[in-house]
Amino acid sequence: METKPLGRWGAGLVGLAIGVIVGLILAERGDQPANPELRTLDADLWVQTSAEYRACCWQAFQLARVQLDANLKSGTLCDEKDGPPGRDTRPAAVVLDLDETVLDNSSYQSYLFETRQNYSRETWKEWEANHASEVRLLPGAREFIDHAQRSGVEVVYISNRRQEFQAQAVEILKAHQLNVNDIEGRLFLRGPGDSQNKEPRRARVRQKYRVVLLVGDNLRDFSERFAVANLDTLEPAARTSALEQRNKEADTCRDRWGTCWIVLPNPIYGEWHDALGKQPADFLRPGMKPR
Repeated sequence: METKPLGRWGAGLVGLAIGVIVGLILAERGDQPANPELRTLDADLWVQTSAEYRACCWQAFQLARVQLDANLKSGTLCDEKDGPPGRDTRPAAVVLDLDETVLDNSSYQSYLFETRQNYSRETWKEWEANHASEVRLLPGAREFIDHAQRSGVEVVYISNRRQEFQAQAVEILKAHQLNVNDIEGRLFLRGPGDSQNKEPRRARVRQKYRVVLLVGDNLRDFSERFAVANLDTLEPAARTSALEQRNKEADTCRDRWGTCWIVLPNPIYGEWHDALGKQPADFLRPGMKPR
């Protein structure tokens, strides 16, 4: 794939809208298949254009700031595998995911739409390797991170970005004026032997820090209790069961939301999206009955 900029804003949303209309017309005539990224178009546009999305981000990080201060004062420990509060000499840390928690990768989604293709490891690898300059920050992320550091709290990142592109990840943080001092000990990316499971890396963080807050956009950023096993091969009935189980776990953890675990909105992708499979409409609740 040619390494040219992905999802440039130069054409603007006008060009995107024209492409949508033309694509829909051609698909209706049968001249070409529908764009596979139509499924996430509204989600992409909501993230890129809506004031509501920005408000949700500011709200989440404002709450994170309040809770960080409160947890520091009370001595609250927020990693679910940590021991009970008590005398603890470990330095305090807040743990953040990167993608769609601190970093806005929605231009990658624009690229997928413009080139009429689904997500693939190859295009995401290209994005990580060569397009650091096109990654933005979520509203409120820098302000929260700066506040944590002014409060004497270490900012630790656990991300499933690839370790082979650590230099590019650090480049993004540096370009957005985020502190990268001692970043080697604060940035836990996915190494060659790592899976999507972040628990082993959270365990490494616990050894050094007392975690007083976690911030993420996917519930597996907080706990593996939200993981769905064998996601790619599930039958529809098993997918329904998996979705119900994740909802049950979210309810079970109700006391952690907004106190220890802060969630950023991500309507584009994640465990919830993958669990729906290729026929997402099958999981809609029954509609309004005709009169």
